[in-house]
Amino acid sequence: MRIAVGISALIAMSWIAPPVQALELFGFRLWGEEKVVREEGTFAYSLSISVPDVRNGLLEKLEGASLLVGDQDQPILNSAGLLSRANGDYRRLLAELYAEGYYSGQISIKVNGREASSYLLTQTLPMDSHVEIEIIAGERFTFGTLDIAPIPDRLELSDTFQVGAVAKAQTILDVADDVIEAWRQQGHALAQVVGRDVVADHRDDRLDVQIRIDPGPVLSYGPVSVTGTKRVDPEFVRYMTGLQPGGQFDPDDLERARERLVGLGVFQSVVITEGQTALPGDQIDIGFDVAEMPRRRFGIGLTLSNLDGLGASAYWLHRNLFGRAESFRLDLSVDKIGVENGFDRYDYAIGAAFLKPGVITPDTAFFANGEIRHYVFESIRSREADVAIGLQHQIEDLQLSGAIFAAYNDIEDDLGLRRFRLVGLELGAIWDNRDNPFNPARGFYAELDLIPFAELVYENAGVHASAEFRGYQVLDANETFRIAERVRIGTLIGVSANQAPADMLFFAGGSETVRGYDFQSIGIDNGGNFTGGLSTLSLGVEFRAAISDSFGAVAFFDAANVSSDPWPPAGQWFRGIGVGLRYNTGFGPLRVDIARGLDLRPGDPNYAIYVGLGQAF
Repeated sequence: MRIAVGISALIAMSWIAPPVQALELFGFRLWGEEKVVREEGTFAYSLSISVPDVRNGLLEKLEGASLLVGDQDQPILNSAGLLSRANGDYRRLLAELYAEGYYSGQISIKVNGREASSYLLTQTLPMDSHVEIEIIAGERFTFGTLDIAPIPDRLELSDTFQVGAVAKAQTILDVADDVIEAWRQQGHALAQVVGRDVVADHRDDRLDVQIRIDPGPVLSYGPVSVTGTKRVDPEFVRYMTGLQPGGQFDPDDLERARERLVGLGVFQSVVITEGQTALPGDQIDIGFDVAEMPRRRFGIGLTLSNLDGLGASAYWLHRNLFGRAESFRLDLSVDKIGVENGFDRYDYAIGAAFLKPGVITPDTAFFANGEIRHYVFESIRSREADVAIGLQHQIEDLQLSGAIFAAYNDIEDDLGLRRFRLVGLELGAIWDNRDNPFNPARGFYAELDLIPFAELVYENAGVHASAEFRGYQVLDANETFRIAERVRIGTLIGVSANQAPADMLFFAGGSETVRGYDFQSIGIDNGGNFTGGLSTLSLGVEFRAAISDSFGAVAFFDAANVSSDPWPPAGQWFRGIGVGLRYNTGFGPLRVDIARGLDLRPGDPNYAIYVGLGQAF
């Protein structure tokens, strides 16, 4: 195939091309070392650094703080540039010593044997100079007398701020911030540090700290102002903050208000300001300054697989239809381009969605969706149409939804032509606390869907239920290695497979379940009649490693079964393994995976290649 030819050609070129010292691709060095070459007319310098005390990783931390070390390969235009860099390092290195608890350190930075601080910036240095950095850290200080007051009830100070603990400068700042935040959590919006006295006892290598706090009065919300709106109704913005005049101040309220306004999808920024003085009646004014996004937006997406061909999708979005952040979106997708002949063999869908936020409560939204779909796989052709209207409610990381729906389904498969008419409820819950939805490293995603329905043609009633869990963990301090897991389970109760529409039955295979197999090629084969199952269970795990800031690699294992019994796992397991590359685009990783099934049947592919945007899960 074309991809394989391209890779082969690149390998061949690497053999016949003249030898090179290094090769870079998209800014990523594949082999060889970078050689720093001084441009003509610029300064360069050699460098040595000496830190006799290298305990606690101090040398690496000081090197990381130094511009002389970190920017040695960056060009310098004149002598003043080199001296400015050196003089700035006195301050940076001293701050790093304090940060690590060293308060009696000595720092020497010599340029050509002379202390850098003794030069005038107007003096001229040789084009190739030598810089020597010598740092004597001295003894590490510990905390002695600690006095911070007043402290709110039930607040426990950090273990790092205790008598005898290492006296890091940042610890002093952090503990003061913790106390201020604890007072704010109790309604003291204007709590502040009014005194800080830090004394270093060099005889005993001890740091004595005294901090005085003024909590101020307990305040309630006063006026809430909104600025920056153009098309969005400012009164609606004020309502969506959820702040009630007279309610006790709570910084968590402000964060929820910010998240709620950002979640409307009409603002590109939301800035919150708090009053600096108390108003009469112990109130505080809160301001929200917003910047609106353009009202209309469109986007396109592409996927590529040697099994499923090219997939294309597009959407058009209109924000703020009537001035209260209402949205209307149209979606169109076409798949299997290039692997099927004729539009009637493609998978395609067109959908429309309307969303009106802020109904009943600021955290509740009304939605109305409709979609028409056509898809073909194995011996099954399905034509579907459905509409749903309902409400969704957000409670921090938890989203609850409920809707009534009606659906039409026309299926041709090994059992013949069948038509279905369905009505019912769609109940759902999503709990999502991932740190990044597009490329998560920590947290989890859990989704539960419950659909009780009635089918009018065959006069059946049943329940379709599915659940999915995804977890993400970092395996090392540098966040180089990560692991991700996925579990998905589903069941259909109360309806036989030959009296259920295809979209309610369960299939497996493809990038969403088991990579290495054709899309939805895993189902139930009843004597040559291929249908979906009444239950499924699928598992997936990915081991992810960062190669550089831009590139990553993954190894993965997928497994799934589909059963004719409503209670999984009663079917045959199908497994797939593979590896992949990730390229960080800035708005999500570009994904390239190659997979092979471990339980291949006649007609299954030997391997599968998937290209897409975003992690597999």
